[in-house]
Amino acid sequence: MNDKDKDMEYNYGSDADEAEVTAKKKKYTKSFYIIFALCLCAIGVAGFYTYSDVADYMNKAKNPSITQTASEPQNKQAEAKVDGVTKSTQPTDSPTQPTEKETEQPTEPATQQAATVSPVGDNPEVIQGYSADKLVYFETLKDWRVHTGTDYSADKNSEVYSMADGTVTSVFSGDLYGDGIQLEFSDGITANYLGVKPADNIKAGTQVSAGEAIGSANGVPCEQNLKNHIHVELKKDGRYINPETFLNTKDNS
Repeated sequence: MNDKDKDMEYNYGSDADEAEVTAKKKKYTKSFYIIFALCLCAIGVAGFYTYSDVADYMNKAKNPSITQTASEPQNKQAEAKVDGVTKSTQPTDSPTQPTEKETEQPTEPATQQAATVSPVGDNPEVIQGYSADKLVYFETLKDWRVHTGTDYSADKNSEVYSMADGTVTSVFSGDLYGDGIQLEFSDGITANYLGVKPADNIKAGTQVSAGEAIGSANGVPCEQNLKNHIHVELKKDGRYINPETFLNTKDNS
């Protein structure tokens, strides 16, 4: 190879290297501008958000009531959700004071004893009372004895009533007291109605109610000196008790 050829080869190699260097410079220059543009964009975005935050902060500082009002619904909504259950955020009215009627507690109905009724109806007249252990002179019999019951004035053939709910245990007749009816009341008291003719429907086993007519007054033979009446005896636990006490209080113990 002569010198001319060598010079041509050298010049060709130099031109190729220079072209490669120029291409690389263009590539690096392009990359630099791209990166520079991205940096400018990033700075612009950051500046925008920074300005927005500062503007919001200034607005909140000038209007604190708006900030508080705006945050309350979010706080309430957050508080309303507990363990995945959404609670109502509606404000509840304060409980009103109960009225007098509302505060009254329901009272248990008083346990009432069975009603009692006078054996001769309204306004009974006692002509001979229960004497307990005290001796009383019987004019008809001409002797002294205790008066074991109460004598109620009653017109001849006037109705006689059951003093309480009970059951007829027997009907009978005797020389001293005439016709009679025996009843067992629901509280274990036995009643003897003497000088009383049983009604047609009254017999042993008949259920009667307080105030139900059980017969009619027809007089007591051993007390003929007194005006027409019926004689009523009550027994509890085998002992005579005062019929008037039974009618008034039923406290016969």
